[in-house]
Amino acid sequence: MAAPAPATSTAPTTTFATADLFGLPRAVEISDAATHAPSASFQIERYVRFMPGYLQMITQHTRHFV
Repeated sequence: MAAPAPATSTAPTTTFATADLFGLPRAVEISDAATHAPSASFQIERYVRFMPGYLQMITQHTRHFV
């Protein structure tokens, strides 16, 4: 009797396609470990793209850090 084919997941493919759609940076390595830290350049790129706009939006509504 032949062994069944292993199940494959499309989750990583979908994640990468979504990241490419929005022009988001991708981590170089993928790990299921909770303690895995993505590369520093990935974290910096994400911060540079999103935090300035977020902080500007928050300060308009709360008037903090003005």
